[in-house]
Amino acid sequence: MSTKLLDGHDYDELDALLDSVGRSQGLGLDGVHGLLSALAVGPRKVNAEQWLPLALGVDPRIIQHADVDRCVELLLTLSESIDYGLQHYAYEPVLMEHRDEHGDSEVDQYGWCVGFAAGVDLLAEYWEAKLCDESVLIEAATPLQRLGVSCESFTRCLPAAQTMDHCDREALIRRIPACLIDIRHFWEEQRDDHQPRSHRLH
Repeated sequence: MSTKLLDGHDYDELDALLDSVGRSQGLGLDGVHGLLSALAVGPRKVNAEQWLPLALGVDPRIIQHADVDRCVELLLTLSESIDYGLQHYAYEPVLMEHRDEHGDSEVDQYGWCVGFAAGVDLLAEYWEAKLCDESVLIEAATPLQRLGVSCESFTRCLPAAQTMDHCDREALIRRIPACLIDIRHFWEEQRDDHQPRSHRLH
């Protein structure tokens, strides 16, 4: 069965639905992308029932809106699209763009980082069990912390984030896909190591 992927029109529709269906404490499109990215690379699977209230700001079952089902459908498809992108080394974070005082376009990673931090917090005990000691995980997570992923697990286990200039920020943003792939591989290896071994009968 082929994976359903979001196209540009779907992203625009989801962006609008998050504004109209979601509550004020919910996440925007960039935040939702960060949240689902963290869950896609994290230590274990998280059911949609656990992350949908974070994305929308409230349990979708109590939202009275004609388009809530469509919004949930697109969120689930976004989750599949992110997973597919990571599997096939085609992942790109969804980041917002703003115009500075000179009218130039500037990428803003803050919303994505807020969402990623929320995803880490959902499985904080698993992250903290490894993040303080495993060099591979520390190396992959540190650039995300420098970009603004601020959660208790990162604050407790990683070195204090260094200040960065515009060039540093652009370089770190370009590293996001590689960092996520490394984190995903780390947790996959951890799960493989803890799989029960099958015993052959002689």
